[in-house]
Amino acid sequence: MLLRLTRLCASVIVLLVLFSPFEFSLAAVPETLSFEPAGKAGSAAVSQRRRRRRRRPRGQQKPTPERIKEIQSALIRVKYLKGKPTGVWDAETRQAMKRFQKDNGFRATGKPEAISLFKLGLGSKTAGVGAPFPRQESAGEASPQGAGGRNR
Repeated sequence: MLLRLTRLCASVIVLLVLFSPFEFSLAAVPETLSFEPAGKAGSAAVSQRRRRRRRRPRGQQKPTPERIKEIQSALIRVKYLKGKPTGVWDAETRQAMKRFQKDNGFRATGKPEAISLFKLGLGSKTAGVGAPFPRQESAGEASPQGAGGRNR
């Protein structure tokens, strides 16, 4: 069955080429075109493309020196760290963060975790905030969708 279908397709292609108003020529085929099976040559090209593709690092990344300065400034502001912000996450900064985490009931890791940063005032503006609730309409207020609450 498959052989018959293949022969039929080949015959249709030949007829289309022969009776087509367009001119076909093998000179238009580029020399670089290869009819080799996708063995080693094909897989080498694929692996080369994969190597070129940049991989995004997974997980949380190391904070930049600017971000470390922000964290150190916040720790200085709440009196857990003394001195000036250096932009280096050193042992003194780690100990200050551990004390801050322990005093606030967090797991004392010494790492700048999201909950600690939020408590220091450095977290996201939307972190820990739920989705907004729909506005409650009063009895005298009309629904913007019309009577019955349906779109018309």
